[in-house]
Amino acid sequence: MLPALEENLVKGLAHITGGGFLDNIPRILPEPVSVEIQLKVVPVSPVFDFLVNNGKMDLEEAYRVFNMGIGMVAVIAAENRNAFLGAVTEEPVLLGRVVSGDRTVRLLR
Repeated sequence: MLPALEENLVKGLAHITGGGFLDNIPRILPEPVSVEIQLKVVPVSPVFDFLVNNGKMDLEEAYRVFNMGIGMVAVIAAENRNAFLGAVTEEPVLLGRVVSGDRTVRLLR
């Protein structure tokens, strides 16, 4: 992540800890935007599938409580996508997009 930060490719970072996606990402969003996350692209670890299925947990609650295998979310400008992907050494997952809104996270199934 350091090269992307040094090149000013990152607009915001959210460490996905307690509070999951739904509580942590809004902390870095300015008004008037929200984030839409495409759940089908989130590479969910089998341990989270087990917890959700056996705990009869609603997906929204799972994404509020757990990080679902995503430890960090970086917000980048669309025009910096390729530069960001070339700068980071981790294997990023493009989770969604920033849209007009009220500083919330929408989970799209």
